[in-house]
Amino acid sequence: MNAGFALFLRRHDSPFAGMEAALRRIEPGAEYDVSLSAGYTEEPRRRMSGRDLARLGVRIDGAPGSLLVRYSRAQ
Repeated sequence: MNAGFALFLRRHDSPFAGMEAALRRIEPGAEYDVSLSAGYTEEPRRRMSGRDLARLGVRIDGAPGSLLVRYSRAQ
């Protein structure tokens, strides 16, 4: 897959701030440009390996809260 997104939500009563997300259809040997945004504004993208993106560590400190992950395969 060349691009996609994942939305993570933390409910107001959740005691869990973090998790490891298992993203699918990510090529482990590829490089991806990834943005992790807790608000409405897209954060700057950073380069990640497909291996790291497929097992992304997600942390949402506020409850309720959210994290939007946008990714695209690097050219």
